[in-house]
Amino acid sequence: MDHPLELQLSSSNSSSSCSTQDSPSPSWTFTQQKGTLTAVLEQLPIPFMINVLDEMCHLPELAQHQRQVLSNPYNVSNILRCEPSARTKLTVYFQWLEKSTKNFVWTLTENICHFIALYPDLSDGHLLGFRYMLKLGTFLMEAGWYAEAIILLNIAKGQAKGRSIKTLQVLKVLVLAESLSNRDEAAFLTISEIHSLAGITKVVPMSLTAELHCALAASYFENCEFNASYQQGLLALQLLGEGICPYETMIGTFRQLGRSCIAKQRLFQAKLLITQAVSWAWHSFGSTSVVYAEALEDYAFYLLMMNAYDDAMKVVTEAKNIYFDVYGYLGVQAELAQGNLAFRLYLESYGYQELGSLDQYMEYIVDLEDNRRKAHLGGSDDRQMLAVGRMRPLVAVGDICKVGNVMVPRDGVENVQPQMVVNDVRRLFFTNLL
Repeated sequence: MDHPLELQLSSSNSSSSCSTQDSPSPSWTFTQQKGTLTAVLEQLPIPFMINVLDEMCHLPELAQHQRQVLSNPYNVSNILRCEPSARTKLTVYFQWLEKSTKNFVWTLTENICHFIALYPDLSDGHLLGFRYMLKLGTFLMEAGWYAEAIILLNIAKGQAKGRSIKTLQVLKVLVLAESLSNRDEAAFLTISEIHSLAGITKVVPMSLTAELHCALAASYFENCEFNASYQQGLLALQLLGEGICPYETMIGTFRQLGRSCIAKQRLFQAKLLITQAVSWAWHSFGSTSVVYAEALEDYAFYLLMMNAYDDAMKVVTEAKNIYFDVYGYLGVQAELAQGNLAFRLYLESYGYQELGSLDQYMEYIVDLEDNRRKAHLGGSDDRQMLAVGRMRPLVAVGDICKVGNVMVPRDGVENVQPQMVVNDVRRLFFTNLL
């Protein structure tokens, strides 16, 4: 029989937490009607809780119990802290709950806002303090819940309390969330804030500086400012250093600068960078990793611009198979898609060109999805609508390539290239730039 359960959100709670140096935190009374299963599940150590949550994703009758457990921000943050594969696990759980119960991630975000309103002065190490709020916001941005990510990242920005480095760490993620969700005015303001704050901060770590330039390059690209994107990508490339920057930063820089090189019709540099992004992702994270799948989609974009449609389709299919294997069938459905849905729609539009123009295809998608899902949305973004908006730079690059008369058969898919050290990539890039 259901009964009220008072959840105490305290980092000192527990059999369900990992060993930690967190100081005790204020409690949060979050009363809901909960069954015994939910109450028992919340008392389990994180590895056992995850095992049960995995099984729940195949049992619709238990979806509400799973929702109740994961609506508790403490549990989600604890999973992020303790579970090495937390991003993948939480993405699968959130996809399932979004599909089966609707607006789950928005509800979780509201619960976090409620808690922060009650306890605004948490320590950085608290499970809903700066460190984990930034992790949560970054996770949601990477998994495609941009509206919710922006809310949490703004909370993290407030928790930074004016500390320059911590604020810049938030802003580099925030500008991506805003740009990838077509919030152009908000992204413009964040870009201005990054430039201003970075200019007055005496010492910014090289890795963070490279990440900021890469984030700015991505933001400018989404707004079709290809020259600015290219310049920011160059600055990031010059700062990369093995043993200094994480592999994700190196791969992200290669990918983003490679895209900008296509727009600039610097095709040798584009191929060098994008194939090295694929190689670094394959060698560093494996052929079944999401990082590798994301790099493959950029490789497919390059191939498409080289008039290698069939090869591009093969590469995209490989990427989609990886997303399917990692996230399940929901990860490749438009409303919850992982990876570059905007590019997949753009690639699909090539098959539609026999029936009509690209503009007509985009209007068709918008009309179809407006009628199908608009009535069911809460505060979350509609991913397919965002993806249609994000087709703008892809269309612009395609037009540049056509005008530049480079849409001719000139390249095809190749096996994963040998991995070069960063200095060799940089040397080849700048040598061939002259």
